[in-house]
Amino acid sequence: MAGVVAIITLNHGLDDSLHHPAVAGVAWDATVTPVAADSSIDGVRPGIVDTVIAQPGVAATGSIGRFTAQIGTVGVPTFTVLPRGTGSQVQLVTLTGRAPSTDGEITLGPSTARDLGVSIGDTVPLPDGTSARVVGLGLFPSDVHAQFDEGAWVSNTLWARLVQASGDASDGVQFSIAVRFVDRGHIPAQTEALGVALGRSVDSVVPAELPAELSNLHNVRRLPIVLAVFLTALGIAAVAHALFTTVRRRRKDLAVLQALGITRRGTRVVLAAQGSVVALIGLLAGVPLGLIAGRAGWRAVTDRVPLTFRSPFNGVAIALVIPAAIVIANVLALLPGHRAARMEPAVALRTE
Repeated sequence: MAGVVAIITLNHGLDDSLHHPAVAGVAWDATVTPVAADSSIDGVRPGIVDTVIAQPGVAATGSIGRFTAQIGTVGVPTFTVLPRGTGSQVQLVTLTGRAPSTDGEITLGPSTARDLGVSIGDTVPLPDGTSARVVGLGLFPSDVHAQFDEGAWVSNTLWARLVQASGDASDGVQFSIAVRFVDRGHIPAQTEALGVALGRSVDSVVPAELPAELSNLHNVRRLPIVLAVFLTALGIAAVAHALFTTVRRRRKDLAVLQALGITRRGTRVVLAAQGSVVALIGLLAGVPLGLIAGRAGWRAVTDRVPLTFRSPFNGVAIALVIPAAIVIANVLALLPGHRAARMEPAVALRTE
């Protein structure tokens, strides 16, 4: 029971992450790349952003700037999100801590923080001769040069200063518009419709690129289900064996009860009660242990990948497990109860 509940909990966390890419840093649904003439080191031309946000079905946008800065001894993809005047705004995702709010703060990807040997509260040197305090760990857009757990997030003014300090201010600077739809289902179709609506005013409109780690989780999607089925079958076999063993080993005890007046129906109730007690003991011990183990297991997965940790508790599934276990135990008690009820007391007690 503990194993089944643990797998249900772990599987819920896995399912939730596959349906909510924001846990892997993808807090938007589509990426709009402006044409070169509409993008500079100062950002995307405001008219283009306004055109995107005015499209039907668009809930929020965010202009995300990227270039590679030398932070400490590591070349790090460095991001900023330019503010909008009105409307909801897409932001990058933080795992722990918070987003940078001043020029002296920086949020790093977990992998980048490990490479630099720093954690939240430490400071890192910047290429303009200043330093910034690490205030959080976050996840960023992935590309062919960097994974989603590599990068740095800084304020707009600090980002512009680092671009200027890099020498050629325009070299390697990229801007894109992250778009989140009102209806977050059927994203490919909505992305295609947005691309048709924007036409040649932008360079491209594509669905947000998901990290490879999410694809890897999708590839093992069936494994927890198979394991849960195996453990369920193992539990059923164990309970069935216990009930049949009771009829065989307690044959004389049951015969004595029948000789004292217990009916065949009462004999069946004895076996059903035993099955119910076994199920209840399994639930009382297994459900809490399974919840603890499942939560710890999912925490280990999110730390390893990494992903934003969200509670994997599945109340509906756990609520269904409780009556299901009791019903299965009573169904398993039918056959041994039937055998015990048909037993002849005189035959069983002839040696007494």
